[in-house]
Parts: sequence; structure tokens; C-alpha cells
Amino acid sequence: MAAESSDRVREIAEVRSLAESELSEQALERGLDDLWEGIVLARYLDGEIDRGLNA
Repeated sequence: MAAESSDRVREIAEVRSLAESELSEQALERGLDDLWEGIVLARYLDGEIDRGLNA
């Protein structure tokens, strides 16, 4: 699986004309944003936060 991920990173970086390190940073940021949104949504659905609260 690690080899497959490395191949994907190389190919996406090439298509987007980015350095692999820059692409990895963007992927990490996107993944963290997605995980954070999941936490906020779960807290909202559990009634821990309301719509007016910025997380």
C-alpha cells in the first residue's frame, strides 16, 4: 500500500506541476480539515455545540 501511495503522490505532483513535498503538505492539510469537520459535526449532532458556536 505504501508503494501505491508513493506512486499516486508522484503522479498527482507531476500532473499538477508541484513538488512531491508540496503535494504531501496539501494532502495533509486537506485530510486534517476533513477530520476536524467530522469532529465538529459529531459534536453538533451529540448536542455538545450549537449552530452559533464557532469551533
